[in-house]
Amino acid sequence: MSLPERVPGMVPGSTIRNLLVGYGYFLGALASVVLFPVILGVAVGNNYWGTAEKLAKIPGIDPNGGVKSGGIALVFGLVIWSVVFGAAGEDDDIDSLDDLESELEQNDIHVSYLDGEDHVFLDYYSPTSTEQIDQEEVRIIALSYATLVDSGYESEYLHVIFMDSQGNDLGGYTVFPDWAQDYNNGDISEEEYLELVLDMVSYD
Repeated sequence: MSLPERVPGMVPGSTIRNLLVGYGYFLGALASVVLFPVILGVAVGNNYWGTAEKLAKIPGIDPNGGVKSGGIALVFGLVIWSVVFGAAGEDDDIDSLDDLESELEQNDIHVSYLDGEDHVFLDYYSPTSTEQIDQEEVRIIALSYATLVDSGYESEYLHVIFMDSQGNDLGGYTVFPDWAQDYNNGDISEEEYLELVLDMVSYD
């Protein structure tokens, strides 16, 4: 069975009509997404399709619906809508040292010092306090720095000192922006990029 035969409103052989019907479905879907909180509130308030019964576990929603239940569902829908679209709209760019620090902290890399312009210095401590550097931490730092470089941030290098939780230096390494840009451009792979960085690691 062809698509026009399966979709209500479409007619086999009528291209323009089918395009208009398809566009109408698209606009309807878009409106449903944008108006999701309102639609949810109305559906619950009137118990359409048994929505009030299905959402009755949410405090304040009566299985029979009603204005109060619809209002609570509307608020609930707004929360869901804001979470979904807020997450989708988050800016993942790293174009400043503040962004770099935030990215590292989100990945459980505890920054104790990050500063500099032409020469960027980063000190962080390892929660495991081991004497050997964590290669996953190197990967996160190197890739985050590559994103910073790709944003247009200029520096001669990034020098990293890794410490234990007491603040004792364990070692360090340097990442050069040329390596990061080669990785960004696809001239070298992630593995090759990380090998360059790991070769720079020295221990105190």
